[in-house]
Amino acid sequence: MFWMKSAGMSGGGSEGAILFRRRSNSGTVLALTDSSNAHPGRIFCQPTNGGAAFYSTARVDDNQWHHVAFVYDQAAGRTDRIYIDGAESGSATHSSAWSWPPSDSLLFGRSNTTYWYKYNGLLDEVRVCISALTPAQLAQIHQGAGEAVEPADVGPDLSATLPGNPGVFLRLPFTVTHPADVQSLRFAARCGGGFVAFLNGNQVAAANVVPPPVWDGTATATALPTRSQVFQISSSNLAAGPNMLALHALKRTAADPGFLSLITLDATSHDATGHYLQAPTPAAANSAALENLGPIVTTVRYNGTLELPPRPPGGTAPSFFNPTASDQYFGTVAQDRITTALPVYHVFVPGTYQFNNSHVIDQNNVGGRGSFFFDGELYDNVFLRIKGDTTRTMNKRSHRVDFNPVHQFRYAPGRKLLRELALNAEYVDPSYSRQMMSMGLHRATGTGAPDHFPVRCQINGMFWQLAFHTETADAELLENIGLDPNGALYSSVGQMSGAAGEKQTRVTESYADMSAFVIATNAKGLSF
Repeated sequence: MFWMKSAGMSGGGSEGAILFRRRSNSGTVLALTDSSNAHPGRIFCQPTNGGAAFYSTARVDDNQWHHVAFVYDQAAGRTDRIYIDGAESGSATHSSAWSWPPSDSLLFGRSNTTYWYKYNGLLDEVRVCISALTPAQLAQIHQGAGEAVEPADVGPDLSATLPGNPGVFLRLPFTVTHPADVQSLRFAARCGGGFVAFLNGNQVAAANVVPPPVWDGTATATALPTRSQVFQISSSNLAAGPNMLALHALKRTAADPGFLSLITLDATSHDATGHYLQAPTPAAANSAALENLGPIVTTVRYNGTLELPPRPPGGTAPSFFNPTASDQYFGTVAQDRITTALPVYHVFVPGTYQFNNSHVIDQNNVGGRGSFFFDGELYDNVFLRIKGDTTRTMNKRSHRVDFNPVHQFRYAPGRKLLRELALNAEYVDPSYSRQMMSMGLHRATGTGAPDHFPVRCQINGMFWQLAFHTETADAELLENIGLDPNGALYSSVGQMSGAAGEKQTRVTESYADMSAFVIATNAKGLSF
């Protein structure tokens, strides 16, 4: 079993990209199928020497994390099954027995032949079990049960007192000298169960608890301790002088032997007088500040090139704990001379950006990392890639920005932070009006629609494009527009007949709900 995150594949090949392979004259492969396959974006299982091939019913090519498990019984007349996100998603019963090739190695994310595509994505937490797990056990693992606690994450070790106790109370005092200077607070938690957080007696965050939690209560569900949950907190909760952050961390069961509760509270402040620092002062008071910025520094070169030196080792901030899920640098952008009524999104990517779709962020199924800046805040080490179906090959292409889990995008007061942002090019509509009118009509009639508005985009200091900020179609969008985040959300792709469209939520389920909806409306003489 393993966790995977992929938007597709790259390079040349056939059928799909290998996720797992141990096969020659016997054995099997697990592959992610190509978008042109009759079963696109599914897990394909193809054993040899007696086994029966089959596909998963759920797609996993949406660039979201999915838990995949392959449970097999090699005897004749037995069944092999695939589980995605804790639920069964395809099976096949084979008439003959099949076996593993004894001399072949286990391959993950690659093949030892050129027949298959190259896998373009991430694999994590790969496990091989000595016996078949039950559906209940797989569902628990998907929800976070059995996750290892890394020693580096542990501060106070309460393992000697927690067994038999459903949770723990923590009080973390800190001091704020000038709370009026704090513009925002960001609370992030990695917890294996549930928690409630209080700042100076006011509840500011909670997850997997039944409110109000009782002192000996338990969490309502398990959670992955490797994933952060982020909350934006009003700085009005702070007080001048001593402050207290209190946490009630709850285990799913009192007998859970491994439990992690790791929290951070980050504050952002702004110097209203506009001072500029001449030198970095990590872990010390700011000094040697200037009121005047001085000359604008441009085209900084290092050893004759535009490439900056490597990150210095040790003692740097931010911590950069994950090269694909955390900020590498803090920073800002000097004020430019752009005059526009539109919001201005600044994008910075490595190398020289040319407007001929040759950069990695414009390449199909590739993408690359860069920085994103808006409203005084730098989001470093974000992932940018093109999006769309037929529009991804046009001269002007739409892009998606994936922000890091612990530093999500703050684009408007009172709006929830975004993990993902679509910058739609609207190349097929030169009037830039069709989507604006459609989504505006939905909002005016109360049916709900994603935020969709024009923005000016700069790239590496140059004008890039007029694009449209659009919330991506997922469970967060449903919640933001006041709908049930557990509902089924479809994106319209092609003609809506049968069970057409792409399912964006509850992707482990079938398309039966859409099929029933289309059949029922057609029976009433309506059509799409």
